[in-house]
Amino acid sequence: MSMENLSVIAAAINWEWYWEVVGTTASALKIGIAGLFFYRYIKPFLPENRSTVYVGAVYTAVMIFFKFCPYEFHAETCFAVSIAAGFLAMCILDDHNTKQKIFLSMTWFLLEWMTWGFTLIPWGYLYKALILAPGMMERRVMQFVFFVLVQCGYLALNYIFFSVFIKIMHKAFQNKQEIMSGKELVLMLAPSISMFTGYRWLHFASDVYEKDTGVYLEDIHPKYVLLQALYMAISYASILTAVVSYQQIKDSQRREKQDAVLTRQMEDMKKYIREVEHLYVDIRSMKHDMGNHVMILENLYAGQREHQQETGEYLAQLKYRVQKVAEELCTGNPVTDVILREKQKEAKEKGIAFECQFHYPQNTDIGSFDIGIVLSNACNNAIEAAVKCHQPYICISSYYKRNIFILDIKNSADGWKIPNPETGIPPTEKTGGEHGFGLINIRNVARKYCGDIDIRQDGKEFGLYVMFQLQRR
Repeated sequence: MSMENLSVIAAAINWEWYWEVVGTTASALKIGIAGLFFYRYIKPFLPENRSTVYVGAVYTAVMIFFKFCPYEFHAETCFAVSIAAGFLAMCILDDHNTKQKIFLSMTWFLLEWMTWGFTLIPWGYLYKALILAPGMMERRVMQFVFFVLVQCGYLALNYIFFSVFIKIMHKAFQNKQEIMSGKELVLMLAPSISMFTGYRWLHFASDVYEKDTGVYLEDIHPKYVLLQALYMAISYASILTAVVSYQQIKDSQRREKQDAVLTRQMEDMKKYIREVEHLYVDIRSMKHDMGNHVMILENLYAGQREHQQETGEYLAQLKYRVQKVAEELCTGNPVTDVILREKQKEAKEKGIAFECQFHYPQNTDIGSFDIGIVLSNACNNAIEAAVKCHQPYICISSYYKRNIFILDIKNSADGWKIPNPETGIPPTEKTGGEHGFGLINIRNVARKYCGDIDIRQDGKEFGLYVMFQLQRR
């Protein structure tokens, strides 16, 4: 086919229609990319649930509706309604931490605006260099091919900038499961409100210039786009600074609460240890004396036939009580003896089967104080979880693997406990400023001895493994 025929065919083609199809397709794909990253953005802040994807789908659907609706809406209205729809979807999926969801929704507007602004700079240069190049209007086929390539480049850049901005935000916002208070929300939203004010001024200046001159401000003053991008970057940096400050405040509060709980536990444990050690000596003395008394009674009444049966029954009961005391105190340490005995008593009062095969690690550097902290916290958590089950039970055991001492606590469970992605520790169902630090304190004690904890669960049983590295004395 000759060049003249190609030119005739190219001239007969309705290029405007093809350009509109490509432009509309690119806009729809851009909305799809935004919906995908909206889902990725909020996913770590919501419970591990496949339904989280519907939040991004709702946002995308509302944006698509506005894009193809026969009525024309202002861009800000479209964004506001779409973000509000995404916020409602988040609240329906998870009605906790609403203030954090408000912050995420407000910040998403900045992320999408920034992505658009930064993508616009290279896209604008490519558009002018390829589409609006001199003589390109006469070469419609090549111009259209360049237009398709430029649109693909725009989508690729859009994807890249979304990935970078959201990744940085996720890295800055470390403790994503923290409950945000009203005062903290005000602190976090201050940069966003300032950013939105600047956004309105920038668009107001651009709209006024276009109405007064009939041309776009960025076409006459290309530096306007760069200044807009600079303002976006400064706004983003301000929000990141607020996020980092918020994390530091939360970390400080968490450390203070954790230290307060641990200090109180330490004081209680020290007092407990002193009392238990005295009690343990008294019990051993009593057990020794009781053994002597039983032996004397047996000798005195051995020759008497009168009341022999009654005396025998009394002696049998007395022996049983002495043996029972001996069986209860069998861990090898007075502190762990009493702690486990009290936890066993509490469990039985609540109808929980309690089995204990724990033996204190003798001749090691592991202190009874630290073991007491671990056992006390672990048993409290186990009792709290098991009491909700149909057939509640708690099993405690310990064993060695070479130079590792392992404390194994299992209890019945009613469903899964989704661990915090940052800490790996399931959240507590308790409320109050000093609750929720049991497993954290257990892990801290384990790490003191170069160990750690391991949590295993299958929905019916919760297992906590506390590992200590031994140093023999």
